[in-house]
Amino acid sequence: NSSPPQYETASAEKRPLPPSSLSHSTTSTSKSAKKKCIMLDYKNGRERVAEGRVCASNPSDTVHHMPLGPNASKVCVEVSKIGDAAVWRPNSEIQTIADAVGSIVAWPSDKIMFV
Repeated sequence: NSSPPQYETASAEKRPLPPSSLSHSTTSTSKSAKKKCIMLDYKNGRERVAEGRVCASNPSDTVHHMPLGPNASKVCVEVSKIGDAAVWRPNSEIQTIADAVGSIVAWPSDKIMFV
């Protein structure tokens, strides 16, 4: 008789936890997804090379299997302003901003303006 009450208690305890943690992570993701930004040329910081959205800035996150590292952000590139501008960390598929549209790239945090 003691087994069913323990089972009910365990399942009752488990039910509230997932929605709570899902709700929290969804909130964090929503906030991150709304951080619209202008990406400035990483070389001189003057020219607006693209528009995008900052997804994360946790140094342990990875972009194309490389750790983001300190003072960097993970940005989803949405609009190219200067298509032939170089990306900060090129790879075999993405060398320019034009290549990066629709993709996620690492970008120096000090070369991002939030709008």
